[in-house]
Amino acid sequence: MKNIIVLISICLLLISCSHNNYNRENDYTQKLGFFPHAIVEHFPKWKDIPTATDVNVVSVGFKSVNKEFIKTHNPFPFHLFLGIGYKQDTLYYLTKNKLLDTNGYKAISVKDTNYLIALEVPFKPEGGGSVYYENYEDSVKEKEVIARNLRMNNTDVILPIFEQNDLSDIGLSDDYKIYFIDSKRGKFVDKVYYDTDTTISLMPDNWKHGYSRGYALSDKQKEIIYWVVVW
Repeated sequence: MKNIIVLISICLLLISCSHNNYNRENDYTQKLGFFPHAIVEHFPKWKDIPTATDVNVVSVGFKSVNKEFIKTHNPFPFHLFLGIGYKQDTLYYLTKNKLLDTNGYKAISVKDTNYLIALEVPFKPEGGGSVYYENYEDSVKEKEVIARNLRMNNTDVILPIFEQNDLSDIGLSDDYKIYFIDSKRGKFVDKVYYDTDTTISLMPDNWKHGYSRGYALSDKQKEIIYWVVVW
C-alpha cells in the first residue's frame, strides 16, 4: 500500500511539472507571437532551451493592450527579454558566447554611452501635462540620459532598459556585454498602438518609431539575455 501511495505521488508530481512547463511554453510562445517573426528570430524555440537551466521570461508593455487605455496612455516601448542562466551547463554558455564573438555582431560595453535608449513617456492630454514626465526628470542622472538621447541622432544602436535600478543607464551590471544585431526605423506592431498623439517622445526625430534587438551576456552570471524592443 505504501509503495502504491509513493508511486501515485510521483505520477502527480510529474503531471504537475509537465503542466507547469506547458503553461510557461504557451506564455512564451504567445509573447513571441506579438512581434513580427523577423525581429524575434534570434530567440530560441522553447524546446531548444536546455533543461538544466534557469529560465526567466520578462515582458514589458503587454498589459497596456486595452484600446481605451491607449487613448490616454502610450503603451510603448514594448520589450521582451528571455534570460537563461547556464550555471548548470557552462559548456553550452561558452559555446554560445564564442559563436556570438565570431559572427560580426557589434559588441557594446555597459559603460559605453554611444547609444540611444528606447524611451517613451505617456501622459494624459486632458490633464494639461504629465506628472509622470515631471517625475521622470527629477534626478540629474535621468536628465542626462534624456538630454543625451535627444541629441544623439547619428547612431543606429538603440538599447532597452533591462531593469529599473542604479547599476547603469540600462539597468545591467558592468559584467554584461551586449551584442547588438540590428535596428530599423518604422512601425512593427499593430497600428492601433500608434493611433495616439499622447506620447512625449524622448527619441530623436529620426528615430521616433522602430525596433532594436540583440543579446546580453554575463560571464560572471553565466547568463544570456535575448532581447527585443519596439517603440
